[in-house]
Amino acid sequence: MGGRHERDWERKTYTVSPEVAKAVALAAAEQELDPGTIVDAILWRALVKPDEDALKGGSFSRDEIERLFAEEVFDSVPPEALVEDIQGWLEGSHGEKGSLREARRVVKRWRTKRRIEPRWREAVLSLLSDSEIVPRVLKHNVVNLDWFQEDGEDEDE
Repeated sequence: MGGRHERDWERKTYTVSPEVAKAVALAAAEQELDPGTIVDAILWRALVKPDEDALKGGSFSRDEIERLFAEEVFDSVPPEALVEDIQGWLEGSHGEKGSLREARRVVKRWRTKRRIEPRWREAVLSLLSDSEIVPRVLKHNVVNLDWFQEDGEDEDE
């Protein structure tokens, strides 16, 4: 399933009713995403997403921590607000030429990959704090504030 983070994505074939197929296609179209991404997100939320006890217990991989944070952002912040803020960040602190198109591309990439690149984490955290939401990865000490400022592999392209 192209265009997503290089985690070990696997192509699976399942039989679903026409109603389910239509619901998945509509949800993907509304968010301008690959249908596989929508299915992945639904299954993550329903079956895989760690509960509070698991969070307190720790022992998560880097990808799982990234996924926890990204999912919470997408649940908490409307995409339009993300696009607006990213456009401002592109024009401001990162010294890049900002554009609405580029901001939309960044948000779509995050939503498709379920991943927010390290250089953007702190900015997104500040957007969440404006809405008085504390990410679960921070609330349960899965990461500390330094994690939001880490330099790491930035897969911008």
